[in-house]
Amino acid sequence: MKVLDFERAEIIDVDESQLIDPADLPGGEEEAEYEVLKFKKNLADMKKNEATRAKAEKIEALMEELRVKSYEEQQETENEEESYTPSMTYGVPREEFLKENKPEYYKRLVESGTLLDHLKSIDKRAFEMEENMIERQCEIEGVNDELKRTDRMKWVRMYNLIRHEVRSFILRDMIYI
Repeated sequence: MKVLDFERAEIIDVDESQLIDPADLPGGEEEAEYEVLKFKKNLADMKKNEATRAKAEKIEALMEELRVKSYEEQQETENEEESYTPSMTYGVPREEFLKENKPEYYKRLVESGTLLDHLKSIDKRAFEMEENMIERQCEIEGVNDELKRTDRMKWVRMYNLIRHEVRSFILRDMIYI
């Protein structure tokens, strides 16, 4: 985590375990608020003094930089959560299956606001399973780089067949249940 080192007037990386939770201070939240006010007063005093004005301005610029970065990271996290779209391979078929075959469960997911989380989880697990199963099946059937170099068309046929079989298995045993 990035924090401002007031003494050195620079942003440094620290492990979150090194940070003090305001609740752990002897005075709790009130002491934390007091420390913030004391910091602001020190900064204001530094700005009044000609010798320390440059350092105070640098500290303010660094504080603004940290605020902007924190805001941008928060926005990225929110955008990632909001921008999830179920995949056509597994997420959409799962949603359609639930709508048609398990309407009560589907309704409960929608009403609780957990439908997208459910679909995201299914997508993630299904794609991980697909990747692992394809890899294992390719090893078993000899669909490897050597075959790819020597007979590319055979490699493509075999790989596509394996992928089709794996996807069919996942749809049958994970999505349509």
